[in-house]
Amino acid sequence: MMIPLPWICLLLCCSLENSRISASALPPFTSIRFLRAPSPSITAPGSDVVLDCSVHVDGTESTPKILWRKDWEFLDVEKDERRKQIENGSLWIRNVPQRRHRGGHDGVYRCWVGLEGLGAVGSSGASVANPGKD
Repeated sequence: MMIPLPWICLLLCCSLENSRISASALPPFTSIRFLRAPSPSITAPGSDVVLDCSVHVDGTESTPKILWRKDWEFLDVEKDERRKQIENGSLWIRNVPQRRHRGGHDGVYRCWVGLEGLGAVGSSGASVANPGKD
């Protein structure tokens, strides 16, 4: 049985009132803003691509951790020979192979920013395409 939204709000408000949570006990609001997000790129075979990602975080002492996903799979940039994360958080893809190459780099890339204990947020997707030869 689904509870209508107004009832959920009423139940939440009543439970908060009854538990007497003070405003000082609530965690501060945390804001994550992408200063630079990855943008789509069309490349020639053998060229390099840099996908930008930089963020600004307010309201926490936690250091943001930047991770990358390609087609919703997290990348292991430590072990990948052609994809490396630059110190500023951006992703460097070197020597992009032709589209049909096994392990090609065509796909949708997203920058994910994680804050320990708070969660993560992802950028919009950026397509990397290599027209190459079919």
